[in-house]
Amino acid sequence: MPDLLKLHVWNRVLTGWKSVEIIDSIEALAPTFSLGYSDRCLDSDGTLRVSPGDLCTVKLDDDVVLTGFVDDSDMSESAPDRSLGVSGRSRTGDLVDCAALHKPTQWRNSTLDQIAADLCKPFEIAVKVAGSVGAAFPKFAIEPGETVQECLARAARERGRLLLSSPEGDLVIASIGANRAKTALQRGVNIKSAILSLSMAERFSEVRVRSQADDEDLFGKPAAQIEVKAEDPNVKRYRPLVIMDDAAQGSPGLKARANWEVSSRLGRGSRLTLTVPGWRHDGQAWRANTLVHVRHDWLGIDAEMLVASVKLTLDDGGMVTTLELCPVEAFSPEPVSKKKKENATWP
Repeated sequence: MPDLLKLHVWNRVLTGWKSVEIIDSIEALAPTFSLGYSDRCLDSDGTLRVSPGDLCTVKLDDDVVLTGFVDDSDMSESAPDRSLGVSGRSRTGDLVDCAALHKPTQWRNSTLDQIAADLCKPFEIAVKVAGSVGAAFPKFAIEPGETVQECLARAARERGRLLLSSPEGDLVIASIGANRAKTALQRGVNIKSAILSLSMAERFSEVRVRSQADDEDLFGKPAAQIEVKAEDPNVKRYRPLVIMDDAAQGSPGLKARANWEVSSRLGRGSRLTLTVPGWRHDGQAWRANTLVHVRHDWLGIDAEMLVASVKLTLDDGGMVTTLELCPVEAFSPEPVSKKKKENATWP
């Protein structure tokens, strides 16, 4: 029996959707949903019964996929058809849109989850941790005009952590690859199509990160400016990049930032897009930040990869999942290693 997509809103359950798109990505804090047409969402006179701002829950059978708010709703009518469109985001969407406000505006000797809890509290969003959060920040401050997401993303980047949303709409601070799929994805078995995209456009042979130090234990020239360097050994020609880091931090924090820049650029430039049947693996819906082994002989891939984004779709072709995958090291704060053998299809 096929899975049933349900929208729970104002104490009712709406089904009968003809089109569904749900997107979850490690590069976008708030998962999104877009649902198309259900007669059950309309009163007998055609009045729309789902309104922007409504708190809602999207479920696949009895499993919660997303909890958030309706952002937009559209209704159209032309005899003899009526159509309804409803779209929205996870509760963490408010962290993406809204300003980071807290008194005081800076923290000392606080960990990433402590800073996140302070900033998320006004939104009634809990903070969960999957793995470790890294060392405490000797000093961390909100920059003028930052949103909550921008502020926390800056801190998370320095500690090599990801900011994700739980199915319940809470903030999750996660290590790379917090989930693991038991079933491999294999050409001719459970892969419907595959696209491999490679690019060197945003990759550099070396990334230098500089910061004006603000450390009471540093004096004179060492306190003037700190610079660290990370290299991408797979970029064959000289391509330097200099990044100014506005956060006052020492060499370890800058080194993590430099390594993150190199590895994330590798990830953005090396993407494998797979379509697979259904929305589930091992009995649960696909989610971003999942490790899965991929075997595709034609593309020359036999490796564990990281699910960077998931798109669940329902249309006339049935339920399909589109996975965007990248090398595991793409979001790691560790240095990028040189491959023993470069080839034309996978860096």
